[in-house]
Amino acid sequence: MKKILLFLTSFLPLAAAAQLNGDGYYRIQNNASERYLTLKDNVINDEIDMSTASADVSNLRSWRGFDQVEANPASIFYVMNVGGYQYNLIAQSTSIYDITGGRKYLDIYDKASGAYYLFEVTSGGVAGHLYDSNDKAVRGSITTKGEKAYMYWRLLPVTTDANYIGLKPTVEAADGWYGTIYASFPFKLNSSNVTLYYVDGVSTGQFQLKQIESDVIPAATPLIFKTNSNDPSQNKIIPLFETTTAPTDNLLGGTYYSSRNVDHEAYVEFNASTMRVLGVDTDKKLIFTADATGALTDKNDIPMNTCWLKVPDGLSGDFKLVDRSSFTAIRSIETSSKETINKGTYTLSGVRVDNSKTLRPGVYIQDGKKIVIK
Repeated sequence: MKKILLFLTSFLPLAAAAQLNGDGYYRIQNNASERYLTLKDNVINDEIDMSTASADVSNLRSWRGFDQVEANPASIFYVMNVGGYQYNLIAQSTSIYDITGGRKYLDIYDKASGAYYLFEVTSGGVAGHLYDSNDKAVRGSITTKGEKAYMYWRLLPVTTDANYIGLKPTVEAADGWYGTIYASFPFKLNSSNVTLYYVDGVSTGQFQLKQIESDVIPAATPLIFKTNSNDPSQNKIIPLFETTTAPTDNLLGGTYYSSRNVDHEAYVEFNASTMRVLGVDTDKKLIFTADATGALTDKNDIPMNTCWLKVPDGLSGDFKLVDRSSFTAIRSIETSSKETINKGTYTLSGVRVDNSKTLRPGVYIQDGKKIVIK
């Protein structure tokens, strides 16, 4: 049987409109299990049959405990009203509209005066349901059948207080903590102890960092961050909806996904001949290294929402961070920048649309500027 990927599905539409706190970034938490929803891949079937309500929700996962999601960009969803009860949910460079083949938005209904909500996507006249599992495990499984109590979800606005998103370092060097971040949303720093960099030069045995000083960090920009704390609550960022310029001399690569589920494979496998991961040497100096021990998943993949160094042709071995004044710029790239949004009309998740036809209600980016179609 062909399947339709229902990104979030639910049932029992009510008369009252959803009392959301406007378009914005949210986490989604199950009202019964208290686990948080995350999106771990964007894989859909090549063919979508809208006459069946069979749902493939293998790309969704839930996690118990805020410590499991506080530094996880995959737990952040942009909720956008497109008219009436209909909403689009955007995360990890895709959206509900995209993964239903450009056919469906969500109907969101307020079940308990803003305390929790119901979501509905109807296919072939039948509404599918999204449930979290009723066990007490840290990681939950998402299904389309379950106990009624586990089909209700809270929409929690992302803030700089209790529902913050932070950065979790992975490497402790002599001069501080370091990590990498690759997020599908623009953001700005909310902690003064965090500095953001990218790699703009690599030569034999060395690399250099370039600090990003702009207030708004572009979406889909692979970055290194430095901080004096390994506690994400001390390294907060604020997701934004803005367009800005991105560096074109960045030698880092990034991935949103690290999924190897059956029929849901979206991953970047580590290749020691062309890639390096962040680490430290015996003197606790920051390096990019081919020794990926502890830096990869158990499948030898790059972890989701993290970055790696692209090794230029002709170079090998590890690369140590050096001061920009002493860097031998054999392999550096000329600094330049460009708009992250190309000419044309795009959805918020980056899918180009034909603006010669009447656009569906919603928010679009047209020639780099936000437009709203009522």
